[in-house]
Amino acid sequence: MKDYVVALIGRPNVGKSTLFNAILGSNDAITEKDPGITRDRKYGSINREGFRIILVDTGGYDTDETGIISKIREQTLMAVTESDVSIFVVDGRVGLMPSDEDIAEILRKHSKPVILAVNKIDNDDQNEFLYDFNKLGIKRIIPISASHRKNLTTLTEAIDEIAVKLPSIRKAARKVGDNMKIAIVGQPNSGKSSLVNFLLGKKRMIVSEMPGTTRDSVDSEIKFHGISVTLIDTAGLRRKAKVNNKVEVYSILRTIKSIERSDIVFLMFDIEKGLTVQDQKIAALVRNRQKCLLILGNKWDLVDTDRHEKRKSLEKEIKDKFSFFPGVSIEVISATQGQNVGKVMDAAFVSFQKYRIKFPTSKLNSVFQLIMADNLPSASRSFKMYYGTQTDNRPPTFKLFINSKRHVNKTLIRFLEKRLTEKLGLQGIPLQIDLVERR
Repeated sequence: MKDYVVALIGRPNVGKSTLFNAILGSNDAITEKDPGITRDRKYGSINREGFRIILVDTGGYDTDETGIISKIREQTLMAVTESDVSIFVVDGRVGLMPSDEDIAEILRKHSKPVILAVNKIDNDDQNEFLYDFNKLGIKRIIPISASHRKNLTTLTEAIDEIAVKLPSIRKAARKVGDNMKIAIVGQPNSGKSSLVNFLLGKKRMIVSEMPGTTRDSVDSEIKFHGISVTLIDTAGLRRKAKVNNKVEVYSILRTIKSIERSDIVFLMFDIEKGLTVQDQKIAALVRNRQKCLLILGNKWDLVDTDRHEKRKSLEKEIKDKFSFFPGVSIEVISATQGQNVGKVMDAAFVSFQKYRIKFPTSKLNSVFQLIMADNLPSASRSFKMYYGTQTDNRPPTFKLFINSKRHVNKTLIRFLEKRLTEKLGLQGIPLQIDLVERR
């Protein structure tokens, strides 16, 4: 599923945050539910038909800040650069302001889709307030009231209409190439760029003890076991309380986009600092996007305690904290010295082969028969599966033809995923199961 970034842009106090909360609150399909990263004050995501929207609240600035106009311009430029479409929010009651015209000029220069949301139009009698905003030259103008949820459906439908026409959405439906894409993610200063530099054999990235020296996602190419590998090194994902400037907010968005582009994700953490809740949240992003995950504990060369006991402790911690991601494993490395990096790449190669595997229908149906011979969950004893086929890979996607969805619940889905994983040898590989009633 393609990630598609929608930025709410506008000067302070026009209702961007209210609109942000209203859009997320008006949609039942809010993602990133485990473990608990939805409804973030900076961004949230919602599923639409065939794609996912990442909604970004670009926020406001205190009115007593100096240089407020330059800050608005800086923020607008950053938002437009990172987004696929902009919702330009203005205050219909106050009317057109000079800073609105400045923002409109920036949007025109970038030639990306824009929707002008004229906020605080609580009833149709106030539509006369729209006329001034025609001067901005934006074709899509929608009167809304974020606080009263007026015209939110019209606004979201306009977003959908733009999204399906975007090249990025259309490309997502095309056949992917044969190269393996690895996104290297983790908190700042966990060793991501050091690992890329070791694999490349040269210093492509700036490596520093100061967190945040890699702000953009950067691609590099290598060959491994005869296939092309794209390494995507990303900016570090910080805990939200520490995201105190706009550059870091957009680094988070780039990381999410990098995960969406990848097949395999290396989640790196500093062994000396340990795993954090933020690492769990990154893993949840990977899980929700159905990518393969390898957790890498870096700076193993600095561990001076009993290494055998330390590794056992880490493995137990992974099992406890990442139970929502079945089959995930850990490898300990030294990115600077290359210790165990070969093992990691071998593991990534094996996962990639499984991630893109295609099973013959005859084998699948033999497996499905074995699964149905097992003891089904008690609440789904009336469930019947007639036959199935694989419809896609990356991730492996299976369509199962069944008697009725009335017998389907989360327990049954987990049962089917577990049994398919075991019988097809796909441990650690995310699966997609689509159930279709046979008419």
